[in-house]
Order: sequence, then C-alpha cells, then structure tokens
Amino acid sequence: MDIYWVILFIVLVSLFIERLVRKLKISSFDQRYVVVTGCDTGFGNMLAKRLDAMQFHVFAGCFTSKAVTQLTEECSRNMTAIQVDVSKDASIEQMLETVKRKLPEDKVLKEHGRIVNASSVVGRFAAGPATYVVSKHCVEAFSDVLRRELYRTGVKVCIVEPGAFKTGILDPSAQLKRLDNKVNSLPKEIKGKLREDYISKSLARFIKDTSHASIKFNEVIDAYIHAIIARYPLKRYLVGKDANYFMRALWLLPECASDFIIDKFSGVDINKE
Repeated sequence: MDIYWVILFIVLVSLFIERLVRKLKISSFDQRYVVVTGCDTGFGNMLAKRLDAMQFHVFAGCFTSKAVTQLTEECSRNMTAIQVDVSKDASIEQMLETVKRKLPEDKVLKEHGRIVNASSVVGRFAAGPATYVVSKHCVEAFSDVLRRELYRTGVKVCIVEPGAFKTGILDPSAQLKRLDNKVNSLPKEIKGKLREDYISKSLARFIKDTSHASIKFNEVIDAYIHAIIARYPLKRYLVGKDANYFMRALWLLPECASDFIIDKFSGVDINKE
C-alpha cells in the first residue's frame, strides 16, 4: 500500500514543479518580434494589440487596407501593419520581404524562436462543417510534423485549440450565406432530394448549437500570449470549457457513442419526408 502513496506523492510533486516551470517567462519583450496574421478582426486583431501594448515589435498581416490604417493609428510605432492575402503566394512573399527588411537575420532559428498556429478543438475531434474541420486537421498535422522536424533546433511549435467563441464565424447571417451557397452549388438531382426547409432547419440547429459559445475572448488571447512568452510553452492549448470537458470526453468515447451524442446535439434530417 505504501508504494501507492509514494507514486501519488511523485505525481503531485511533478505536477507542482511543472506548474512552476510553465510560469517562467522570456525577457526583453521590447527586443522581440512577432508576426501575426488575420489581424483585421477577431483573435488576430486582439492579439496584435495586446502584443503591441506589451512592447513587442509586431508585424500584423491584414487583408484590407482599412485594417492596416486602423492598426497603424491605434497602436505604437512598434506596430507594422501589412496588407496581405494569405491565399496568394505572391502576397505572402511581399509580406516576408517587408519583415526581412526589418529583420536582417533569421531570428526564428538564431534566437530559437517559436511558431504558434491557430487551430481548433475540432482539429482534434471532427465535428462541424467538413471544410472547416478538414482545414483544422491539416493545421494539427502540419504543426505536429513541423515540431518534430525542428526539435533539435530549439524552435518550439505550439497549437492553440479554442472551443466555441462568439466570433464572426458564428454569426447567423454569415452561416445563412454559407448554407445558401452550399445548397445552390449542389447538382440538381441532389438538391431535389433535400427537404424544403433544410436551410431554415440547419440554421436553427446552428443557432442552438452555438448559443453556449463563450464571449471570454481573453482566454484565447491569454493562451496565445503564454505560447509566445513562456520559456517552456505547452505543445497544445485547449481553450474553453467545451473544449476541455465536453469535446475531450467525446474523443475518449468509442465512436459509436460519440457519433450518437453528436447526432443528438447537431443532427438534421436532410432528405424529403
């Protein structure tokens, strides 16, 4: 029986030491540089402003010139807002050239920097729109492979996996537009088999499923900040109660059980009655 107490003691001490180690931070924020994309709105915008307030040098990638102007006016001289379309290689190259002009050396490798990728809890457990889920699984796989490839360089790769938060992607009007586009793109023979109220039913289900979404955006930004400034960051940051409890429980269950639960929560009959 004593051995169990010894094991318990070792586990508790290990957890305590890990918690202390995770609180250690890097120094000299004003001499460090961070590139953030998706800074027009949402988490990217909030993260760029938080980093600027912490005196980091920030390169903020924005899709619109309006966002570039706003960030430039609202932030300090350490903020360099750059218009970029991350779906176009040429645009990405232009942004990289701007960054390189201010960073004559490759600081990611030389300074043992880090890469923090934005994923989602649905990158761990597939539930939701197929295109979104697949894209997040790609982020997870890419990040895992990259982390292992860079293991000996000292460059750290982290993944932030938020649950449901009330950002623009959960806006009902945006979802209605996505549903309309989806249905209109279907072949006639498939579209003809859909129930007439498919869109309204799907939208109602979407609104119900996302009603629990959190508005505590700072939880996500705090995760990004820890991944950036912690001396020993986590490999993954699950953010939100739904991600840490509900979704975690689902991926531990047998598929037959998790499929049944997901269907009860989110299933919609698509065929005509």
